Amino acid sequence: MSLPEILEASVFLVENAALGRQPYPGMAAIYIMPASQAAIEVIAQDFTPPSKRLVSGRTGPMYASAHCFFTTSLSEGLLAELARSPASPYVQTLQELFLDFVPAESRVYHLG
Repeated sequence: MSLPEILEASVFLVENAALGRQPYPGMAAIYIMPASQAAIEVIAQDFTPPSKRLVSGRTGPMYASAHCFFTTSLSEGLLAELARSPASPYVQTLQELFLDFVPAESRVYHLG
């Protein structure tokens, strides 16, 4: 699916979680990321209220809720860390997609 097709499907905005992002406290965020320590930290940080009022005016979480889709298997340790994080009450969806495969050709792929 291309970016224009995603935006036509009523998706408001697509952003890279590794870069600075503008808060949308009235909207839900959809995270599609590999299951990693860095991904859990990004999600937790987005829902950690800042210690002081930021230039953007944000005083609370960046988003109203989170829908988390992990492209690889989520370990028990990472799941526990997410459950202990400030994001935990905001997570509405948590799903593993198991998209870790290598395409050998345009219509052939290998799972090993």
